[in-house]
Amino acid sequence: MSETAISVAMATYNGERFLQEQLDSLARQTLLPFELIACDDGSTDSTLDILRRFQAVAPFPVRIYRNKTRLGSGFNFLGAVSRCIGDLVAFCDQDDIWKEHKLSACVAIMGDPDVAMVSHSAGVFSSQPLSHPWRQPNHRSSVWRSCRDFAVQRWTLLGFSIVLRRVVLDNLPVPEYSAALSSMCAHDVLATIAALSCGRVVLLPDELALHRLHEGNVTLRPRVAGLTRLAPDPRALERGAENYAGLARFLRYAMSFCHQSAHENFCEYIRQVECYGRVCGERARLYRTCGHRWMALRTLSGMLAKGNYAPRSLGAKAFVRDALLAAFWPSRLGVAGDDTDFVGINVGEK
Repeated sequence: MSETAISVAMATYNGERFLQEQLDSLARQTLLPFELIACDDGSTDSTLDILRRFQAVAPFPVRIYRNKTRLGSGFNFLGAVSRCIGDLVAFCDQDDIWKEHKLSACVAIMGDPDVAMVSHSAGVFSSQPLSHPWRQPNHRSSVWRSCRDFAVQRWTLLGFSIVLRRVVLDNLPVPEYSAALSSMCAHDVLATIAALSCGRVVLLPDELALHRLHEGNVTLRPRVAGLTRLAPDPRALERGAENYAGLARFLRYAMSFCHQSAHENFCEYIRQVECYGRVCGERARLYRTCGHRWMALRTLSGMLAKGNYAPRSLGAKAFVRDALLAAFWPSRLGVAGDDTDFVGINVGEK
């Protein structure tokens, strides 16, 4: 097998609307994939038909699998990855568009044997006009050498931007499906921790794909203005704390499948995740007190004493915002998501 043999792992579910564009972009790659592994999670539309038609004409092998039961996006991706046999594995969403040199650019970086994973930047597009040019991910050229680097930058990396060295999975066998953890399965986080157990992760500023936003995505809704934009939103933070707790549970479960050599990285990242969850919960409690000045200031003082506004935690900008809210937010306005008549807030649109 060639050193540049790269498998593409795609997870599909009811993707008929945009799937063909993504498949066409795979066929236009200057370095063609070694194979495409498509795992379908029980689509009820024409997704499978589109995949089969592409299979008949694709300039590389296409293998299609259909799950007997719904697994959810994360476990479906892991199922696709586990079936790949190339030296490298590229994660592929069903609705984006890859630029023609994506694979060749990533393979060039992976020529360094110390690099276990690459994540590239991407431009964002939609059928609706965006208010400003946007990149997601929006990487600066950098290298992560430990899970601490990853934890500090948290959600700057998205699954579709990942190209992973296949040998990484030797240290982390794909965990068995768990229905209780399906909604918490973060395949991109899992892949990154596994990669950092084997080598370095390189972040590229190059826009190697176009990441599609759908009409229902909150980022496409009109931005609120004035005080509504500044309203404290405890419910969003409470959901964030729940999400961190769920992610920690999933990672502890996944860790039980991995080799001992990867445990240290898992434990380090889980500690960071649990810390962020606690900070989210404390910030939510602060926001619940906004409008009650002295109570809010006491809560803020306690958070400051615990180091919650340190550079590697919430940071100085968050402290300035929270201090202003604690000191000056009018009680008559209430907070976003409570029972007061606060018009214009959509909970969670931050």
